[in-house]
This record gives sequence, structure tokens and C-alpha cells, in this order.
Amino acid sequence: MDSSDGFMEDFYGDKLSVLTTGYLRDEANFNGLDELISCINCDIERSKARLAEEGMQKLTHNEWATSR
Repeated sequence: MDSSDGFMEDFYGDKLSVLTTGYLRDEANFNGLDELISCINCDIERSKARLAEEGMQKLTHNEWATSR
């Protein structure tokens, strides 16, 4: 969960429900922290783009996905 989407709560100790909706990339080894951070940032952008797709909107606005 990325804090730039408004999610700033601490969920430590809470029960989480997770819906896997896709696959981003294979496991990778990195040559340093900068390369890791760059890859994480790319993952975040790819995830946001995928969640913005029309079919995904039904999932992200579903009661199951938004209820607590």
C-alpha cells in the first residue's frame, strides 16, 4: 500500500483481506539500494496504472474491497 494514494493508517495487528489481481514481475536481485528503490517505484507506477484500468475499477470500488 502506497501512502501517496491517501493510505496513511497503521494496520499493525489488524486483520487484512487481500485480493491478488495480477502479477508485476519475477523475483529479482539488485546491485544496490538505488536499483531496488528504482524498481519499487516502477512497481508502484505499474500497479497504479493497472488499478486505473476500466475492469479494475469494479474491484477497487467493490464493497468487499472498501469495507472495514
